[in-house]
Amino acid sequence: MRKLIILSFALLIILSSCKLKDPTSSTNPVEPGTGDVTIKVVAPNGGEILSEGSAFEIQWTGTGTLLVRIQYSIDNGTSWGLVVDSLKNTGIYNWFPVPNSISNQCRIMITSLNGVSTDQSDKVFSIVRNSNKSLKINSPNGGESWEAGSAKQIKWYSSGLDSVKLQYTTDNGQHWNLIAVDKKNTGIYYWDPIPNTPSTLAKVRIMDAKDGTISTESTNPFTILPEPVIKVLSPNGGETILAGTNRKIEWISENIENVKIAYSTNNGFDWKTIVASTPATGFYIWSPVPNLNSQLCKIRVYDASDGEPSDVSDSVFTITNQISQTIGITSPNGGEKWQAGTSQNITWSSSGVTNVKLEFTSNNGLTWNTLVDNLANTGAYGWSIPNSLSTQCLIKVSDAADGEPADQSNANFSITPKPELKILYPIGGETWTAGIVDTIRWSSIGVDNVFIDYTPDNGITWTTIVEKTPSNGKYGFSFSTPGSLFKVRIIDADNKSPVSLSNGTFTVLPEPKITVLAPNGNEEWYAGSSDNIKWTSTNIENVKIEYTTNNGATWVVITNSTPSTGAYSWNPIPNVSSLQCRIRVSEATRGIPSDISDNNFTITFPGTQLVRVTSPNGGEKWTAGSSQKITWDAAGISNVKIEYTLNNGISWNTITASTPSNGFYTWSQVPNTLSTNCKIRISDALDGAPSDDSDQFFTIQEAPAITVLSPNGGETLQSGTSQEIRWTSQNVENVKIEYTTNAGGTWNTIINSWESKGAYTWSNIPDLSSYQCRIKISDAANGSPFDISDNNFTISNTTVQSIRVILPNGGDKWREKQTKTITWDSRAIANVKIDFTTNNGITWTNIVNNLPSSGSYDWTIPAGLNSTQCKIRISDASDNDPIDESDAPFSILLTPEIQQITFPTNGSEVIAGQPVNIQWVSTGITAVKIEYNYINPTVPSDWITLVDSVQNSGSYQTSFSVVSDNYVIRITATDRTASMNSGVFKVTKAPTITIIRPNGGEQWLSNNSQEISWSSNNIVNVKIEYSTNGGGSWKTISASTPNDGTYNWVPTDNDSSDNSVVRISEAVTGTPTGLSANVFSIHKYKKVRVVYPNGGETIKDSVNVIWTTFAVSNINLYYSVDNGVSWVQLLTNSQSTGAYHWVFPAGLFSGQARIKVEDASNPALYDISDGFFYLNVDKPVGNVIPKAEIKKLPKKK
Repeated sequence: MRKLIILSFALLIILSSCKLKDPTSSTNPVEPGTGDVTIKVVAPNGGEILSEGSAFEIQWTGTGTLLVRIQYSIDNGTSWGLVVDSLKNTGIYNWFPVPNSISNQCRIMITSLNGVSTDQSDKVFSIVRNSNKSLKINSPNGGESWEAGSAKQIKWYSSGLDSVKLQYTTDNGQHWNLIAVDKKNTGIYYWDPIPNTPSTLAKVRIMDAKDGTISTESTNPFTILPEPVIKVLSPNGGETILAGTNRKIEWISENIENVKIAYSTNNGFDWKTIVASTPATGFYIWSPVPNLNSQLCKIRVYDASDGEPSDVSDSVFTITNQISQTIGITSPNGGEKWQAGTSQNITWSSSGVTNVKLEFTSNNGLTWNTLVDNLANTGAYGWSIPNSLSTQCLIKVSDAADGEPADQSNANFSITPKPELKILYPIGGETWTAGIVDTIRWSSIGVDNVFIDYTPDNGITWTTIVEKTPSNGKYGFSFSTPGSLFKVRIIDADNKSPVSLSNGTFTVLPEPKITVLAPNGNEEWYAGSSDNIKWTSTNIENVKIEYTTNNGATWVVITNSTPSTGAYSWNPIPNVSSLQCRIRVSEATRGIPSDISDNNFTITFPGTQLVRVTSPNGGEKWTAGSSQKITWDAAGISNVKIEYTLNNGISWNTITASTPSNGFYTWSQVPNTLSTNCKIRISDALDGAPSDDSDQFFTIQEAPAITVLSPNGGETLQSGTSQEIRWTSQNVENVKIEYTTNAGGTWNTIINSWESKGAYTWSNIPDLSSYQCRIKISDAANGSPFDISDNNFTISNTTVQSIRVILPNGGDKWREKQTKTITWDSRAIANVKIDFTTNNGITWTNIVNNLPSSGSYDWTIPAGLNSTQCKIRISDASDNDPIDESDAPFSILLTPEIQQITFPTNGSEVIAGQPVNIQWVSTGITAVKIEYNYINPTVPSDWITLVDSVQNSGSYQTSFSVVSDNYVIRITATDRTASMNSGVFKVTKAPTITIIRPNGGEQWLSNNSQEISWSSNNIVNVKIEYSTNGGGSWKTISASTPNDGTYNWVPTDNDSSDNSVVRISEAVTGTPTGLSANVFSIHKYKKVRVVYPNGGETIKDSVNVIWTTFAVSNINLYYSVDNGVSWVQLLTNSQSTGAYHWVFPAGLFSGQARIKVEDASNPALYDISDGFFYLNVDKPVGNVIPKAEIKKLPKKK
């Protein structure tokens, strides 16, 4: 060290620039520079509470310096005291003892000894009187990444504390949420589960649960990651998957990078890995699916890193290696419309078929045409559609070898002609009128729907008329703007082709218009006289003129057509008398456009008097005391009398005895008599006739009113709190709410408009103090009516008595017999009373009286309580005021207990692979975990999980695949509060029957003994049956025979069938059952038949000879070139495969060739081609039968 100091001084002298004076000390120890110097205080960094005389670990980060100095301040940095003058830069210093400098303005400053870098606490911390308490968080302390839904340990160091309160924040301390309260101070808390509140600004805070005088929080934020999710989509149950194929496994996942995928063939008893890790893209190709046979398969997908979360197929699916021949057409399968001349894909699915034959019918199967005879089975064939127009088309796909299996389209499809489309109107040169609907017309072939648009500028721009409409040849449309360069275009809407366009442009004239000028309202015309009807019009040649005397209910023609000159002499005006007359003028041909008089006019006889009330005429609501306008129509009357009734005309009251008949009168004050049966009557003031009254009732209702209920005087409201303002109102929709603090001198708005429903919550009452406060509530529309608090109330920003329940405050779940802490806030209250309710406040039960208001109380919940409608109520013990209760109900639940597993019980026996319904009785449990063990229940690793969590319904269905006498079930509450084991039960092997023979394709002769054989287990006797109609009906062979695996049966001639199957079942219960996989045949005789060539064929060079046999194993094959006179043998005692490829010998010709197939064991059983065929010669024309000939080619020289 000495050498280091000497070297340091030498370097300082040489550099001449490294000696700096410390700002807080007269001495200045020097150290060598080590590059860039940085210091950062980590703790205490603000908010901590340190106790005098205790120990505290000061933490920092520092680079580029060997030594540091630590100082502290108790006046927010104005002055500094020394903690340690020179200290190795280790990042940690145990400050002990914390000085007796009580202050809440403390900071720490750490400086590199060379003075280049310094840092101090970001915020102040506190030093408090020694209470022998200390608290320091260890984990999480910043930088950790914890997954939502997982469980983690919160750790801390402390002394002098009995219990702690734990909180967390997700916004770096702006808001805090409770983790646990009044937890025993063990230094560790198991946080399970971490809430699903993702954040990069999470912290944990721990404090003394008793008084909160000492606390600690994470130094830096940590991260709460989103909760990972996995859900298996496919295979998810019920599927059948063929071994050796490829299968897409699909799932959805969130917040997971890679997944592991496994499969089970025994309903989850054990698992085999498919892939240990693959990106969580949502799918994986399982290739190939393993070669096995099981109906109890499931897929499991889980996080590759730690196995959680995971998900399993909801139900079992099947993997089978039993391949059977199948064909299923997928397209065309019915309803398609394929155009002649196009190319379309015929597609199908299949298994066990090598080559296929494709056929087509256009007459619903009466006749079939071969498309391709022997096509490699790729599942698709490109077909050029023939010009065979039909709506009764089908496709058939079959095995090219023997025609079975086969499938055809489920329903007919159509071959349609090549589509054609042609516009018929408008094609160019026409004249349309804007605003008038005309018909676009076209012809089409093979087009179902069309798209129509138009251009107003000869193709520069296009506007859609209709996106898609049936191609029925016509569509009505009107243009809105005029022009001379219009064209219409029509396109096949489904296929975008063909297209048809107007040949040339056509014209759209401006929209026609009519406006009635006279009579247009309020005129008085006389019956029998004449007057001019006047109007204006554009683009109208002739008009139709009509009139109405009942305000348009019916119309009478004046003239059906007259030139649109703008005037028409109506002579004579008809002999009618009405106040509800109007004129209608319309275009004479189409009726559009048209116009009607704006208001009614009058037709009357000279000297005739008329009157009609127009308002109020029914339905109006007039406010008592308001001013309203009464209106009417009249003719021949100078003055009118106006009356009203409140009782539907039983009695009338005069409004005015006489007023000029000018059509309106202001009723200055509607009477203050409420009624819904009001009418107005108007009559000639001179003699009372004529008269008219309102057609329907109107209403006189109360004047709008508002009454303030609360606060209405005498209350004291606390600044910063909320208060409900209440009032009553009538006939007011919305209100404005204001307050005053100077007895109405000035008003401040609380809200400008609020629905007048009687209540408004005034949040955050202003920070002020006044005893002259009042509330004013007024109609938001016009300020009237209004009401003000009857007397002054007080708003105070000084402390007043208050109580607020904190816990439980709604949604909590507590249990009987537990001890839980009730917590509350209170002000200026010495003692409290605590009550509880289990029926949402209908009745209350006392917990404790006259308890010191410390803010918490440990309550031992009475046994037997079980309710979701519980609340806590806390009040001032002296006078029950103030008082508060839980904001919402919480739950008190029964203590979780599994009382009994009712099945399986000790000694129960179940069958492997068959459903088992596990049943149990329990209380107070929401969900359970179910496990089983068939090895040793005392060994934890021998337990296997059936389901991690399932709703506690009391039953769960599963099955077991492993045979054992030592099965035990364990049911556990998912929160680990209760558990129970069942008694020991057995799982025995499931009985099975598998038919070996006949299992499909056999050919049995009747009246011959045939052996039925099968394999089975756990069965004593079997029943054997057979069917000759593919299982439609059954006949018994033996009702009960020992289960020895074979039985000899002699079918009779009556059993002949090509659709025979055998069924074997357990003789007593009928289950299990074995069934022939496919049909077999029973016939009386052996059969041999030549299929091809069978006569008439012309064949050159080679041929596939085809035959069928029944109950014949080996055959002899011959050919003849002289119509059967002599035979040449091709095959001798050869297995009857049904086909032989015969390559003709060189130089062989014949016009009389035949084929013969015979039973090798019985030559008397044979068949010959029905006719001769032509071998290397052309078929003759006409009825000439060629002689048999054999020609030999000349030898090569």
